[in-house]
Amino acid sequence: MSFVEKHHWENALPLLEAHAETFCQLSSGNQAHQLPVPKALPHQLAAVRGDRTRVLALHYPPPRSPGYLTSKGDATDATTRLLASAVNKAFQEHHLNFDQTFDVIGDLYDGPHDFKVDGRDFNFETHFFDKLSPEEQQAWWETKVGTLFGIIVDEIVQRGRKGADVLAMGVLPRKWWPELLAAAVPLAREQARRILGLTYLPPYDIAYPSTSGGQLPPLTPDEETGRAPSCGDIEIQHPCGALSFMSLDQRARLDAGLQWLHRHILGDSHVVYFRRLTPKFGDYSEAERRRAQADAKAREGGFEGQLPDELDRPPTEEEEKAMKAAIARAGTARLCGGKKAVEKRLDKPFAQVTDAELSALLTQLNDDAKARQGGYNGPSPLDQQLTATQKKSRKEAISHEMSMRSQGGREFVEAAEAGDEKAKKRVKEIKEIKRTNGKKGAKKGAKKKREDAAAVDPPLAWVNIRLLSGGDAELCPVRRASSVIKKNAKGDRVVYPGNCRAYIGNFIISFPKLGRKKGEIVTISGVDVAVMEDAYTPPPPA
Repeated sequence: MSFVEKHHWENALPLLEAHAETFCQLSSGNQAHQLPVPKALPHQLAAVRGDRTRVLALHYPPPRSPGYLTSKGDATDATTRLLASAVNKAFQEHHLNFDQTFDVIGDLYDGPHDFKVDGRDFNFETHFFDKLSPEEQQAWWETKVGTLFGIIVDEIVQRGRKGADVLAMGVLPRKWWPELLAAAVPLAREQARRILGLTYLPPYDIAYPSTSGGQLPPLTPDEETGRAPSCGDIEIQHPCGALSFMSLDQRARLDAGLQWLHRHILGDSHVVYFRRLTPKFGDYSEAERRRAQADAKAREGGFEGQLPDELDRPPTEEEEKAMKAAIARAGTARLCGGKKAVEKRLDKPFAQVTDAELSALLTQLNDDAKARQGGYNGPSPLDQQLTATQKKSRKEAISHEMSMRSQGGREFVEAAEAGDEKAKKRVKEIKEIKRTNGKKGAKKGAKKKREDAAAVDPPLAWVNIRLLSGGDAELCPVRRASSVIKKNAKGDRVVYPGNCRAYIGNFIISFPKLGRKKGEIVTISGVDVAVMEDAYTPPPPA
């Protein structure tokens, strides 16, 4: 009788292939990275490694990444090479290849992608998931959970693992991977029970290093206020920032996370690699880094008073208000191309530019961008007085571009016109939604009614949220948005309840169905904008 060795990912392999095919379709042909087969540890380490799966959960592979591993089993990109070096520097007697450092490596976006999209950092949600239809989102979710289901089954059945230790690095990985794994674990345990013929569910839990659990060091308190900056309990920043802007506090948390993950094989050795790096902007604590950023933005925005570090007392309410206003001005100026661009456009020193002029300039620049995208090739009203014909042409171009955006974006509309079935379906769905909501005038009236109703209806809750740009936490009302009617895969109209949201400053803070935890950083379009000072989980829709 011949013996046929089982594949390391026997149960996961068909599910990995199914998800790779789904991802390829949803990402317009991008190829997903293959899950590596980990190499066995040296005998001395294998004997003490324990019964936990070591998981590295990331955001997306860098552009032109050939895969997770070289032919020799080493890491392929700067981020993973840093992680491999950090672990190996801690060992005295052994050198591990990257395929021995982690048992499972995965990204939310499974294939390589450029770092920037239209000048902004690539964001899994903004630039991929949110652009999918509800049916496509469901397909991605089901196949992604399916891959984790198969991996966990193999870890239980073939290797007798009792749980997984997970390093989820970065804002979106911390948000998405816990939900994906939570969905996969119960299904995998039940399947493993059937395969093994057990009368009970085999154990398999998911663990993350945390500050509350003592595995991650807390952030250093600010010397001025005595308070530590806000930080998520399991927050570990993505290692891509370790050589540039990452604070010493956060680099210490990165070291501690790796120490925890490899605690069984490291023994008395300690991971100190990231703390000993020399980053571009120096060894600041997180509190010092955030304060320095706020000070720089305040000066950039025209604040001429004494900064908090320069005072021998806490700043007054008027001083704090002036600093916040200057920081906001600096942010608007950056959106306009920077202070020098503003001064050139308005032909006056930045200090003499009023807030109204700055806001009007930003509006004009945004309209110029829409006009260009809509096909207008004439001059800008910022450069010269337009003729009546030019004004009409520009207005029509802006209207055309806004129409494109309302139909899902130019790329979808053009793809639909070229015969792409996926794009045609998406454009049709959007038109159906608009038709359901009524014509333009009626829609405006409905929106006004919703706003009026929201103003008088009691909120679901009041939640403390604080902007990272500075200032104290604000008590924000949480309300549920209006429901949306869409067609499901069968073509039936389905009412999708609106999500819960709160407003702070110019930002809309949405709440996923699993809620947001205290200390969680809120990211919008790839930028950290606020932090939750309270935990809040929205109730199920009525």
